[in-house]
Amino acid sequence: RYMGERRQFGKALADFQAPVYTVDLDRPPEKRWEEAVLGQVHMHGWDQSFKPVLDYIDTVVPPTLWAEHEMELRKIAEPIIGEEATAELRGIAASAVSIGHNISLAELEFFQVFYEILMECTGVLARDAEGGVVHGRNMDIGLAVTNLTAQVEWKKHGKVVMTSTQYLG
Repeated sequence: RYMGERRQFGKALADFQAPVYTVDLDRPPEKRWEEAVLGQVHMHGWDQSFKPVLDYIDTVVPPTLWAEHEMELRKIAEPIIGEEATAELRGIAASAVSIGHNISLAELEFFQVFYEILMECTGVLARDAEGGVVHGRNMDIGLAVTNLTAQVEWKKHGKVVMTSTQYLG
């Protein structure tokens, strides 16, 4: 599915339509991101979506060290990111493995910590004239994240409760 033309203040922002994925918060965390991960890989291929980010992680810590110290690294990262995010990342890793890409869960967990703590993205919350809440943020990351941006419809109890533009994973 694709969202219609994106607009802000009456001006078109992109010459393409962003993919739209639904993340159903009633599903087990391990299953929430499966459609999005597999959809992006289907649309752009592994090498043009998730691989550049994982290649970057491997320049920081070589894959052999992730594998060798997987359990110790997870013991450090998991209390920081929490059980639910850990379960979601476990599902993302399983989706990648299901299409032939081996990913260390510790890698994904540490990338999450890295993104949350070091990226220094700026966010703003505001209320519009009708009382609705609007959240805006830049998406600074400093990495090649081409083909990882999508619209995500967050669903709870069968209803869309929020829509966000974000990097997948």
